Amino acid sequence: MNTVALVTCRELPHLTADDRLLLEPLAAMGVHAVPAVWDDPEVVWEDFDAVVVRSTWDYYKRILEFDEWLAHLAQIGARVWNPTAVLRWNSDKHYLLDLHKRGVPIVPMALLTRDRVVDLAYVLQSNGWNRCVVKPTISATSYRTWLTEPATALRDQKELLSMMMHSDVIVQPFLQEIVQDGEYSFVFYAGEYSHCVHKRPRRGDYRTQPDFGGTWRAFDAPKFWVAQARGMLSKLPLSPLYARVDCIVQSNRLLLMELELIEPDLGMTYEPAAAARFAAAIAAALRPALSDGDIARLPASS
Repeated sequence: MNTVALVTCRELPHLTADDRLLLEPLAAMGVHAVPAVWDDPEVVWEDFDAVVVRSTWDYYKRILEFDEWLAHLAQIGARVWNPTAVLRWNSDKHYLLDLHKRGVPIVPMALLTRDRVVDLAYVLQSNGWNRCVVKPTISATSYRTWLTEPATALRDQKELLSMMMHSDVIVQPFLQEIVQDGEYSFVFYAGEYSHCVHKRPRRGDYRTQPDFGGTWRAFDAPKFWVAQARGMLSKLPLSPLYARVDCIVQSNRLLLMELELIEPDLGMTYEPAAAARFAAAIAAALRPALSDGDIARLPASS
């Protein structure tokens, strides 16, 4: 029997309720899956046939330690999903520009790097944006995410500079679609579409995470939406074991908000067959390993 680590964080040592759904179907397929906290020094990663990153939900606050952990996994030759090169690339929102260069339609963004002087009011004015979302390039769950507009940009400049002491920052126009219709998360396993989750913010907010009162439900996505999401994923040089493609919709056209390849909540509680599909993808992946050549073709961050 193969033994697989389902990697989590200290706050969730027994996995999320969503990920616990994997245990039974994996066991039925001859795979023994156990929770493993990514920064636990007692874990012997060499003991596992594979390491599946699931709920490392504190990684973005400890990115240097997380990178060291990934380097250790690579050094010992652990089979990791998604591969460590994918995780590193996806940990910084620079990847959105990589995908845009490959033809993926994204929510417009201005990348503010720490190596230049930035005037927030000018960023808004030069792009013609009246209201914007500001966030670090390394973040999750709306961490240090806030709104700005021309009337408050001068006041908000101090907060921007404080953020840029620690990371690059992206500024995006606030799109009304997020409050009017929410966002759609398309989940794929080994390149195959599984299900879609419709996520809406609570009234008066723009954040769709349940932490902020957002609501999630299963959604029967139109086939041409699924095809668009699959097309976005196809721009990668390899098919990730798991992926969540987060989009908003403008006139039936999907715009990518995030491509989640590290530790996304896959919404398996909303689709009865989703956990079995993911378990089958893990079991199948335990047989052939992803080639180093495929991993090496991952686009470098800009």
